[in-house]
Amino acid sequence: ADTFDSMFDYATAFNLQPLPKGDSILIITNAGGPGTMAADAVEKSGMQVVVLERNVSTALRAQLPSAASIANPVDVLGDAGPDRYVAALKAAQQDDSVDAIIVLLTPQAMTQPRETALAIIENLDGSKPVLASFMGGKDVMPGRHELAEGGLPDYESPERAVAALKAMYQYAVWRERPP
Repeated sequence: ADTFDSMFDYATAFNLQPLPKGDSILIITNAGGPGTMAADAVEKSGMQVVVLERNVSTALRAQLPSAASIANPVDVLGDAGPDRYVAALKAAQQDDSVDAIIVLLTPQAMTQPRETALAIIENLDGSKPVLASFMGGKDVMPGRHELAEGGLPDYESPERAVAALKAMYQYAVWRERPP
């Protein structure tokens, strides 16, 4: 870690989530801008913005509104409730090409941060690391509180979540080296 904040960001992720099996990252978001920023951060880090397997993207298309993007980032749209986040999370957890997941939430008129956080936590299967970035100050604090209570790392920005995942991936690769 290069900074004190990074040290705590990494320690939180390492403590609460499994190591990724690879560097293919899927982003779930309710806002295009932050999703694009997260994808850019993933690419700048040297990790991959994964393309969903065809059968998974087809199943996801059936569960999300037609205006939603099922590319990566998966944009569940600004009016997304917990159900859309859960649909995207379940699809990502079932997709063997996805090694880690970043979930972004920005406050909008219809956003339910607390309920969304609880739904995400209830649907984690522990198969791959999931990190969150609930952005937006006091509007998302009830959701951030539930994420902390549920043991899901939450970062103030997508870039910090990506940096923590990168550290986890680098450590996983280091552990696989021959003695």
